[in-house]
Amino acid sequence: MNTYRFHAQPHLHFAFSGWGMPELNAASFAETLAGSTVRGLTAAAGGYDVDLRLDRASHQQALDDLSTVLQQVGFNVAEVIVTEWVSSVVEGALLGVLGGGAVGSKSQDAATTLIVGAIGALAGGVVGSHLQTVRATYLAQRLYPYAAGWQLTQLKRVANGPAFRPAA
Repeated sequence: MNTYRFHAQPHLHFAFSGWGMPELNAASFAETLAGSTVRGLTAAAGGYDVDLRLDRASHQQALDDLSTVLQQVGFNVAEVIVTEWVSSVVEGALLGVLGGGAVGSKSQDAATTLIVGAIGALAGGVVGSHLQTVRATYLAQRLYPYAAGWQLTQLKRVANGPAFRPAA
């Protein structure tokens, strides 16, 4: 799963006209960007802050699709924070097997141990599928001057500092 966080700004002709800023809502994405899920959308100074889930074959394709859709509804985007998420299904299942196996072994019966271990694995897998861990975070910047293409820079977490910074 990948998420894309960005600030969508209206095209300049909206800013200097009497029309006002166009509206951006979750329905705009649902109608025009297949496979997208809006996780957050708030009006902010000069546009909208958007948090969008979008799965594509590559980040380049996702960013191009996103940019195209935003242009169709009257907005631009220049920077996007891209986050790759992984679920903890396997880790949860392993913990469930260990926990279930430990509980089942108290019965001194192999069949009971297997059944309780399998139930533990199933329960652990379900819980683990809901736990998401960040695999990587990138800063995507539009190539100047807003030509086709994006430059992705991997960010890394910094202890006792800002949340992310460019990876060295």
